[in-house]
Amino acid sequence: MSYGGVVSFIALYAAQRQVENIGLFFTVYAIALMISRPVFGKLSDRKGYSFAILPGMIGVSGAMLLLFFAHTLAGFVVAGFIYGLGFGALQPALQAMAVRNVPPSRRGAANATFFLGFDLGIGVGAMLWGAVAELVGYQAIYLWALLPIGIAFVIYWKARHTMGL
Repeated sequence: MSYGGVVSFIALYAAQRQVENIGLFFTVYAIALMISRPVFGKLSDRKGYSFAILPGMIGVSGAMLLLFFAHTLAGFVVAGFIYGLGFGALQPALQAMAVRNVPPSRRGAANATFFLGFDLGIGVGAMLWGAVAELVGYQAIYLWALLPIGIAFVIYWKARHTMGL
């Protein structure tokens, strides 16, 4: 859900803050993704999902806080890098979890379900954060986006022992 707020409203938020060239945010984000996905994917495979998911959640949360306080292009770019590292840690580990206990013949369905949930989160997040922005402004999106991340953390923390993660 945080991603929906980032991709949908970052340009408007940056314009409100009078920050130009916000496209650099997405360039740095993409570079961080390219760095973190293979690193955390291997780490998750070797040491377990928590070695990617917990730092990923911390990174995404930290990026949301940085965006909340960002007033300069440098602040947005640093947040983009941290968001890319966090998101790049989370996504491969979560996808691996989605197909973990699925028979090979059902892995396509498991991946499709994973991405359905992912895309649904982006869409619901964009609508939710749009309503938040309308009520309290763009800046508040990035603070409120910590709530679903916190809920996801609690769910993962409780489920990791039950599911043998």
